[in-house]
Amino acid sequence: MFCVLAVAQSNETVPSKNTSNADTTSPQISNIALFQLKRGDNEFGGWAGFSPAATTAFGGLHKDEAADRRFFLAAFHYGRTLAANNSLALQYSLDAIPVTVATGVITSRRTVGGVTTFTRETAYGGGLTPLGLQLDFANGSKIHPFVHVNGG
Repeated sequence: MFCVLAVAQSNETVPSKNTSNADTTSPQISNIALFQLKRGDNEFGGWAGFSPAATTAFGGLHKDEAADRRFFLAAFHYGRTLAANNSLALQYSLDAIPVTVATGVITSRRTVGGVTTFTRETAYGGGLTPLGLQLDFANGSKIHPFVHVNGG
């Protein structure tokens, strides 16, 4: 399955004003501050996934059942940082999945004279996962490896 993720983070950091007339340069924000999650930060984003073919690797489907099956989904994501320090950040997350499409879903099967035929249809759906937690590692770096669990 291919997956694409896009996230926009909302930081509410206000740089301090310099009241001295001697230095008129704007304050510089360090690289760590640019990528570090802080308590109360909000994330808004979207993600999508596409599977061009069903797999038979796990023994759930035979090759004839897996043929012509595809899956697509698109979702919106919201996250809020609950706690953070220099190395870890804990976030609450919510995902709304308004579009899921599965093509080639077998709805019936018929065997006549040793030949099996399938009736296939397209299934549509959506969902909501309101209960999610994400633990980000390497808080402050450009890349945040994470562990994520959700349900609902």
